[in-house]
Amino acid sequence: MTTKATHLIIVCCHSIYTGGVSGNLYNESNWLLKSFQKSTSTKEGEHETLIRHIFAAIRIHSEHPDNSIIIFSGAATSYSHPELSEAQSYLDAWEALKAVGEVAKGVVDAKGNVILEENATDFYQNLLFSVVKFRNMNGQYPSHITIIAPAFKKARCLELHAKAIKWPTSQLTFHGIDPPFASVLFCHEIFPFGVQLEGCYDANSHCDKRGARTNHQE
Repeated sequence: MTTKATHLIIVCCHSIYTGGVSGNLYNESNWLLKSFQKSTSTKEGEHETLIRHIFAAIRIHSEHPDNSIIIFSGAATSYSHPELSEAQSYLDAWEALKAVGEVAKGVVDAKGNVILEENATDFYQNLLFSVVKFRNMNGQYPSHITIIAPAFKKARCLELHAKAIKWPTSQLTFHGIDPPFASVLFCHEIFPFGVQLEGCYDANSHCDKRGARTNHQE
């Protein structure tokens, strides 16, 4: 499918919503959350943040309806739902929002303005594979990219991943929305990519983590 879009909006998926179009996406049990993403007595579940990521994409697209396109980026990463990609589940969540009237049905036409990228297993691949997807669809690269992801990933995006794919930061906007926890260590987030920009620096590297996700082991 070819579009006239020049602005690529990437939503980096971080979980799988299993409730389908008719489900309650605010129900935490409808999300396959990791233990650290789940609600506790002191914080909300991270699914609330993921829903805000979807809303942010819709809002940004509505500001540029004629030249922007949304890509939900995320592979099938769950052993219990091997046929459901993170990207497809986000589209289901978006449709569920429309079904209950939280998103005006005319704001975004899913058939024309929302595309799925279903191979990425980490943040670097979210960016790289989405750009490739856009290029394959349009025959050209986007003139601008907006990335929607947790705010703590901003440095990793602008200082490492954009550099790795040789994308100018002047043509990149990072829209960060953090989950309720704020204790992620900067060194844990940056270290694998500071050594090697694609995150594959030794046998126990981030590449192994990607493989585990692809094989639904994480």
